[in-house]
Amino acid sequence: MFQTTLAQLIPSLDTLAEFVPRTNPYLVILLACDGSTLSDSAIRRALQPLFDQGLRYLCTWGPDCERIHDLADQLTLNQLGDDLVMTTWHEGESLKEAVWYLVNCAEPANNLLGDKCDQVAVIVANESWYQQTQDALQELRCAQSS
Repeated sequence: MFQTTLAQLIPSLDTLAEFVPRTNPYLVILLACDGSTLSDSAIRRALQPLFDQGLRYLCTWGPDCERIHDLADQLTLNQLGDDLVMTTWHEGESLKEAVWYLVNCAEPANNLLGDKCDQVAVIVANESWYQQTQDALQELRCAQSS
């Protein structure tokens, strides 16, 4: 569905909207983040600009990812139709599995948006997770080309 999935390492969650690369009007994101150290209000503040900028699918992974997912759902309670944002959390899965899900399953509710979406794995302040994400994406690219 997507031409390319990018990985982006950002220094902190509060810089999320600023660092997500944008070439299309809509976003599909895997957010790898340690939510256990973040307040609900900090998470909401970081996510809200993405919803305003066309986020259509959010996958969360990492410690306390279910809470990040639930907070994202609270921000989208009244959205319907083309504005519907799908969300998933991937607690108990490896990062590699979450990346696989992003690439192979995370499709906006309105599948006609596919060619108008940027697909990005965003890793918050963790070099090891970033490298694992890069490795997983490379492995998936090799598997798809063979």
